[in-house]
Amino acid sequence: MNGIGFQGASLKGVHFVEAKCFGSDFRNADLTNSRFPLCCDLKEADFTNALLDQANLMEADLTGARLSGAKLQMVNLIKAKCRDADFTGAVAIRAMLSKADFTGACLRGVNLMEANLGKARLVNTDLSDANLYAAEVMRSVIGNTKFSGANLSKTKIANREGI
Repeated sequence: MNGIGFQGASLKGVHFVEAKCFGSDFRNADLTNSRFPLCCDLKEADFTNALLDQANLMEADLTGARLSGAKLQMVNLIKAKCRDADFTGAVAIRAMLSKADFTGACLRGVNLMEANLGKARLVNTDLSDANLYAAEVMRSVIGNTKFSGANLSKTKIANREGI
């Protein structure tokens, strides 16, 4: 399924079993409640402006993926690989992002209100202008992380040693 075009498609509740969607195009697609079972390959996929509310991408590989403007409310990205991914302007309210790797990722202007980033890796990550109101960032690996202009009100932050 590499490089497949799903732009604008209605894919609500679809289960992408053992999918290899490297470089696939999901722009403006509705993936509400969809499932990408463990270790799904979504490297360099384009989810720009896609609707991924309540989708399960647990342990998915989103390295280099584009998710700018995506709707990710209550999405499950636990243990996902999001290295060098672009989430600019995405809405990820109450998202489950614990243990995810955001090394080198751009989360500029992302709404992460009440999101769980516990034990996430946020090294060389740009969180400028992000809304982290009441988010949990406990025991995360933080290093060379940009928080300029971010809303950190009521956010719980504790840096884990050993970056």
